[in-house]
Amino acid sequence: MTANNSKGLFALGARRAGVAFAACLAVSTGALPFAKQAAASTGSLPPLILMPVPEAPHGITRGQVAAKQRHATRLASIETATSAALAALPLLDASGVSATLREHMLQAAEADTKDQDLAEAKHFFEARSFAPAWTDHARLTPAAKKTLERLHNAKFDGLDPNDYALDALDAGTLRLRSVEDLVDFEIAMTAAVARYIRHAAMGRINPRSVSQYITSTPERPDIAGGLVRVVSSGNPAEVLDSYHPAHPGFLALREALARSYETEGTAKKIVEIPDGPLIKPGMRDKRIPLLRTRLGLEPAKENETLYDDALAKAVIKLQEKTGLPSEGFIGKLTLGVLNGNSKASRADILVNMERWRWLPHDLGQHHVFVNIPEFLARVFTDGKAIHTTRVVVGKPKNQTPIFSDEIEHIVVNPTWSVPRSIATKEYLPQLQQDPTYLAKRNIQVLGRGGAVIDPTTVDWASYSRSSMPYRFRQPSGRGNALGNVKFMFPNEHSVYLHDTQSRSLFSRSVRAYSHGCVRVHQPFEFADALLESEAGWNGTKIKRMIGSGGERHVILKTHIPVHLAYFTAIAGGDGASVVKLRDVYGHDARMKQMMGL
Repeated sequence: MTANNSKGLFALGARRAGVAFAACLAVSTGALPFAKQAAASTGSLPPLILMPVPEAPHGITRGQVAAKQRHATRLASIETATSAALAALPLLDASGVSATLREHMLQAAEADTKDQDLAEAKHFFEARSFAPAWTDHARLTPAAKKTLERLHNAKFDGLDPNDYALDALDAGTLRLRSVEDLVDFEIAMTAAVARYIRHAAMGRINPRSVSQYITSTPERPDIAGGLVRVVSSGNPAEVLDSYHPAHPGFLALREALARSYETEGTAKKIVEIPDGPLIKPGMRDKRIPLLRTRLGLEPAKENETLYDDALAKAVIKLQEKTGLPSEGFIGKLTLGVLNGNSKASRADILVNMERWRWLPHDLGQHHVFVNIPEFLARVFTDGKAIHTTRVVVGKPKNQTPIFSDEIEHIVVNPTWSVPRSIATKEYLPQLQQDPTYLAKRNIQVLGRGGAVIDPTTVDWASYSRSSMPYRFRQPSGRGNALGNVKFMFPNEHSVYLHDTQSRSLFSRSVRAYSHGCVRVHQPFEFADALLESEAGWNGTKIKRMIGSGGERHVILKTHIPVHLAYFTAIAGGDGASVVKLRDVYGHDARMKQMMGL
């Protein structure tokens, strides 16, 4: 051992002895605060125990006995304080704490290489040379206390407080009695905050684990940078809040969630409106007075069973709000809404909040938003819907996928290249029964090299789904399945938005009939709204191109974001009411199970 090392160790020993002596002196004189700090880091000192003064022996006064007892009690307290101070010394050794923190952090990260939150904690501590972030001389920093408070309230953000190991991080019961206690707290706290940031921004579950039709890719935040922001902020709750979606739909659901906790157990049961025949405006029905009351209208002064104009307007407003056909007819679906069958549960709110986290944080200044369970597509500009149209989406067995992309071009007079799944599963069995099946539908059979061949010359019975070598194509023009125009955003699912010849389906309330693509009810009005910022193009110009010689492509100078989304719970702006839509594809049910709801 060198002389310098010896001097350093001696000096450190002297310092520790001095601190311990100072702690002893503090107890006897009350002159120094260090003993209190040491006690705070190791547990409270035992209070002085005031024992009854026994009878004094002969020749010794009772006062002398009491003085000896006080002296003995004080010596015991000094001994306890000395032990506390000596135990706390390592907690005050910054270099020793950092070295232990580095050792424990690296061990934890290496023990579980798949834990992405521990990996983020490791990056965070490496950047600060493993200096403690949440404690100062074994005491929680103000930022740590405020952060823990926010984590305890995670349920109001649509997250689960149990995900953040809060029992082990409870400031009220936490005791940091050793360096190991301190560094383990630092690591656990950092991993918990990293997990919260990740959950807030990306959600608790991987979208692709729910369904093969969900390929949304949540945006990953800079978690290590977020940790720096939280520990250095005077308002860490505000920093944490910034990682949640800022979309109005998410914020409204969060308000509704808060209301569900506030009103828990206080909901009043409504009087159910009986089922019965379809009611149209102008008809009479004994349920009309109850309907008026439910919709907030005054009782009719006369003709109280008449379905009048005032009631029809209220019904149509309700139907528009809930995505039902707004003809004013009162049938099973409208009665279901009025009877509360469409009210969203807390679990419904939570799974829908989760799906908002899967969307890009910036949907785009000008974008298309298709909500599959609502059977509606909207064009938004600056946060306002400038166009809304009905759509037909995929059947439950041929679901419209959920993801975000960008519309790059428009095809007028499109041909339809029949997807192989449709060709083999649907058309091949038909051709085996009737070789003219495709010809009757103006669908061509293409052989090698793309040559058109006569389907009646093919022995269709000799082919199976896997061996069938032909492709099918429907030329543009009248009867084409894609109609007159399609809106393209090339993607792994080969889906797009398009016109259709089957227009009768748009009048139905449930419109899940396609093979996965999205059929648009008013394609040229939709094109008008879509192209509002595309110089030289509009819906009218697109319409004039119909039938003018084969496929024609309109390449957009600015790509337009498009979001195929799935929201079954839609809250009003203040969160006071939440409409529940049909879980068309069963995503809600699967997510509730995955989230333990």
